[in-house]
Amino acid sequence: AGVLVYLFLVPYVRRCMDELALNQDMESAELNAKISQDKAEITFKWNQVITACLASFAHGSNDTANAVGPLAMIFSLYVNNHINNNFVTPFWVMGLGGAGIVVGLATLGYRVMETMAYGLTTITFSRGFTIEVGTVASVVLASRLG
Repeated sequence: AGVLVYLFLVPYVRRCMDELALNQDMESAELNAKISQDKAEITFKWNQVITACLASFAHGSNDTANAVGPLAMIFSLYVNNHINNNFVTPFWVMGLGGAGIVVGLATLGYRVMETMAYGLTTITFSRGFTIEVGTVASVVLASRLG
């Protein structure tokens, strides 16, 4: 009877020991992966600062042009009494558009940024870098193409 118990229990005990060792190896691997992920995120932290600056410039120039375009056309019609394709937008019109964007950011911009940062999804540094590179590329390309 002891031999039969031994024959049935040994495979079970070995399987339990193997699973225990596997679980310990998985916990160790998860810990190592977490440490590697943290190092990668720190690397992307500084890359995201650069892409954030580029994204601010790209969005600012695009938004200013979109906001000022109709005003510049109205001013061109007022000055020339006809549509002039060679009209150069005055500096004060561009400044007015920039001031409007600053006022918009100062009044409700924090709510937009808060929603984008926390309300939609969790954004890590690597995800933010990827998002901003795609955003900058598409905004600059679309602005360049007209």
